[in-house]
Amino acid sequence: MIKGITPPKQILLIAFGFANELILQGMIASVDGLIASIIVVAHTLQKAWALLHSLYANRSHRVYSLRDQLTSITKQTKSVVKYLQQQIKTIIDILTIISSLITSDGLTIKILYCLHLEY
Repeated sequence: MIKGITPPKQILLIAFGFANELILQGMIASVDGLIASIIVVAHTLQKAWALLHSLYANRSHRVYSLRDQLTSITKQTKSVVKYLQQQIKTIIDILTIISSLITSDGLTIKILYCLHLEY
């Protein structure tokens, strides 16, 4: 029993919570794996829709921002694996989701440019 809420309202709140979870799980199961990996962190439908909206809203601004991030990334002291997986791959995945592909030649040049001569 929830303090201060009458039993009929409690039943509605519980039912709403179950419905919210069910629809959210259906949404996650029905989208591409890359998109699912982004919205899986949402605990409510509202948060999932907000994540999707922020991903697709102002697409051109988002593309320019991500490409700018891609050009300003440096390896620093990270291992090559962390550099590629945590920084480069994340940005490329998001660019792929919003249908703004980068050429493999351009990506290769960017990756190699940030590596030290020892590689």
